[in-house]
Amino acid sequence: MILHFLTIHTPSPNGGIVTIFTHPPPCPMLPNLQWVDHRCLQNLNLPYTEWQQKPSNQYTTMIHPTETSYKVNTSFLRINDKTVHTAVRQRIEIGGTKTPAVGYLLAAFFKYYAFHFDYKKHVVSLNAISRSGLVEREAKAEFDGWKLFGQSLAIEDPFEEFYDVAHVLKSGSFQRTRREFALAYSKIVQKMSSGQAMGSADDLLEYICEEYEEQV
Repeated sequence: MILHFLTIHTPSPNGGIVTIFTHPPPCPMLPNLQWVDHRCLQNLNLPYTEWQQKPSNQYTTMIHPTETSYKVNTSFLRINDKTVHTAVRQRIEIGGTKTPAVGYLLAAFFKYYAFHFDYKKHVVSLNAISRSGLVEREAKAEFDGWKLFGQSLAIEDPFEEFYDVAHVLKSGSFQRTRREFALAYSKIVQKMSSGQAMGSADDLLEYICEEYEEQV
């Protein structure tokens, strides 16, 4: 969920973030390592680009070991090499727009999943996000037999795309989780609006997780 959030948002000039739904996409806060065109990392004078189709060859494509009717594409950019890691960092910084503070991103993450993400229509995915919009639940139902109706969380595995990682999360548990996202966002905003210092990361986490007494 964090990777999905970071790969579909890019910093905005006013210090916030905006959702990416354009092609070619601007560089997101975190380049999608499955889709980033390696050539734009080798030559930083080129604009940020992503593959139209994920590279597929004998080294990246394999028959699934237990679901033999499925092929799995394991292609992604490995950044264990220092040169590649540096190139990714430079590509993120090359736009000249400062990435928002971690506290802002945390609040935006909670807000996105509490209020903006359409669970009835979309699934959380790292595939085809900036090229054709969010992955449709209807398409997953048609091609992979996922549940079409309902508003529960669905997460497409980055490699085993037929597999819903969140299938074990029952509807009631998901609704409680979503309420916690909303509560965490509201508490951060309340803290910031009061003008109080946020303190350390541990202090913020403790504040978010403490028992909340609803004002009557």
